Amino acid sequence: MVARISGCCRTAVRRRGRVIVVSFVEAWNARAFRGQGAPERGTLTHTWRFFESSRARIRREVTFGDFPPQWVR
Repeated sequence: MVARISGCCRTAVRRRGRVIVVSFVEAWNARAFRGQGAPERGTLTHTWRFFESSRARIRREVTFGDFPPQWVR
């Protein structure tokens, strides 16, 4: 069985000196899906942030926020 959760995504690219920061943010309605401990209402979000060198190599990855729906197996 596959559950479909509507959501919105946005990306942002910034430069911090020689490092390029690429952020991907996913947002969805808490009534459609929420992990343990998350609020029952409102919008939930999860962010993936990649820190890249000027040669487009990922130096570090950070992920934070609410538990995203696609991580459910």
